[in-house]
Amino acid sequence: MYYRQLHFYCNSIIANEDDAQDIVSDVFVIFYDRFKQFDNLKQIKSYLYTSVRNACINYIRHQKVVNEKSVDVDIFIISTRVKFSNFIVTLATATSPD
Repeated sequence: MYYRQLHFYCNSIIANEDDAQDIVSDVFVIFYDRFKQFDNLKQIKSYLYTSVRNACINYIRHQKVVNEKSVDVDIFIISTRVKFSNFIVTLATATSPD
């Protein structure tokens, strides 16, 4: 009943179609376990939208950490390549006859 609306809402926040589907599906799995706690549709709708919003916030935070780690790895690789290139030049200079 709410899947399409929640998917659109989630995708408008995170701008990733596949991950929005995953997030909404995960929210429905959690909701299924708690279904008996709700008395009416208004509570259900509120719970679902709040859960999707919170899951989107967690997704964005996680993506930020992943992106920062990726940049750190890229910097490490570039730094290592530069150091290795400098080592090769130094080695070639030290072993070359004058």
